[in-house]
Amino acid sequence: MRKINIMASQLESDLLRTFVAIADHGSFSRAAERVGRSQSAVSLQMKRLEGSAGCSLFRRQSHGVSLTARGENLLINARRILRLMDRAASELKGAAVAGTVRIGMPAYYGAGTLSAVLTRFAEICPDVEVTLNCSQGSARADAFAAGELDLIVVASGQPDVEGEPLIHDPAVWVTSAKHDTHECDPLPVALFESTCWWHSRALQILEDRGRRYRIACTSQNTEAVAAAVISGLAVAVLEQSTVPVGARILTEAEGFPGFPGSTVMLLRRPGATAPAVDCMAEVIREVFCRK
Repeated sequence: MRKINIMASQLESDLLRTFVAIADHGSFSRAAERVGRSQSAVSLQMKRLEGSAGCSLFRRQSHGVSLTARGENLLINARRILRLMDRAASELKGAAVAGTVRIGMPAYYGAGTLSAVLTRFAEICPDVEVTLNCSQGSARADAFAAGELDLIVVASGQPDVEGEPLIHDPAVWVTSAKHDTHECDPLPVALFESTCWWHSRALQILEDRGRRYRIACTSQNTEAVAAAVISGLAVAVLEQSTVPVGARILTEAEGFPGFPGSTVMLLRRPGATAPAVDCMAEVIREVFCRK
């Protein structure tokens, strides 16, 4: 693939910041709010950037924009350039980011996403102390409501949850890759606690299909539900990003239709405006947008 050739003098930081904001939010209007400009000003900025690049960076869609292959290539370098510029500015001012940031994130993101967030954050804010809360959903939400966390990542199927959307994570029916549990009658099902909206929705889908079932396992812990699936004890509904090794996704043809899924949201505590919090929020966006 031909690399984008842009002279260093043309890589204005404000253009790159706007470009990254659009990539993060998938929308010119939301990016305009983030960078504090009008939508028309943002559009003009991107015309200038595309003119300098000599190619299209965006695909315009009915519900926002996505990056072209050239845009994805530029995004990687834009983040690197801005990070270096910000670090250089901080060092010149003698104001390296320090302090503490407190985040809450589900434990099931640990193997990939959480480790990527922490690795990336350590690279750009090595002097910041990170307090991490990976407790179960209700306990984590209570800690956030009590002001004990600055940032929290939550997955919600409800449209009225306030926060910054990161990604949509489809939900899928899964069964053991080594067992025929999904063929049992009645169907053994592993469910999250009854307060989870998936609980009633999953059972309603089975009832609508006329499928007999029995509840074989109930837990508030994603790892426990996944273990029930892998062992052949039950089938379950899981977010696609959390389907474990040893499980496989069931299809419509096998009698398991699609599921609405969840939107992964980033919530910030009101008043949490420290530079360390800003940096962590940016890293979380960056990592989730690559998923």
